[in-house]
Amino acid sequence: MLLTNFLAVFKSKLFWIAAIGIVLASALYLKPNKWETYYQNKLGNSPHEVVVQAAGLITKGNDNLMAIDFGAGVGNETVFLLSQGFHVIVIDSQPIAFKMMRSRETLTVKPDR
Repeated sequence: MLLTNFLAVFKSKLFWIAAIGIVLASALYLKPNKWETYYQNKLGNSPHEVVVQAAGLITKGNDNLMAIDFGAGVGNETVFLLSQGFHVIVIDSQPIAFKMMRSRETLTVKPDR
C-alpha cells in the first residue's frame, strides 16, 4: 500500500512541480557561502524514513535496482541506497554538495561520461 501511494505521488505532475519549486526556492534563499555550513550540518544524518521504507519494499526480490537522488546534498540517502544494492544517480544544484559527497569514504563516485 505504501509503495502504491508512493509511486502514485511520484508519478504526479504536481509532485514534480513542487519538487522543482522547493529546489529553486532553496537555491535562491540560501546564499552560496551558506550552503557549505548547511551541508556540514547534514553530514552523517540518517536517511529520511520514507526512503528507508520505500527501499525495503522495492528491494524484495529485485537484483537490478536503480534510484535517482534529486537534491542529493551530502548523500545521506545515497549512502543508504548504495548499502541496499541500488545504483544511484545523484543530482544537486550546488557544486559544494558534490565536493562534500566525494569526500565521504562510503561512496565510490563515477563522474559523468
